[in-house]
Amino acid sequence: MVTKDKYLQSLKKELLAFGLSPKRISVIISDYEDYFESAYDNFEKDTDIVNNLGSAQKLAKRILSEQIESPMPHIQINASMLIKYPKTILPTLFY
Repeated sequence: MVTKDKYLQSLKKELLAFGLSPKRISVIISDYEDYFESAYDNFEKDTDIVNNLGSAQKLAKRILSEQIESPMPHIQINASMLIKYPKTILPTLFY
């Protein structure tokens, strides 16, 4: 039987293998911890939750494809913004 902790540990390992940043992985794992807690509120068991999610590897692939499909939005920067907020904007231009 796969428990919540084992499943989330496997998911974390898969996401690391795909090269996601540790910070991003922490956010994702936190989201899925909340998912499990919500399912517990509906009296679901770990095995049911894991069956609904699918394998950790498949879920990691799905998460990765969503990351690729929805990149960070582009922000238009004009000269007046650059003049008003140089310390904020200039470092992001070279990221």
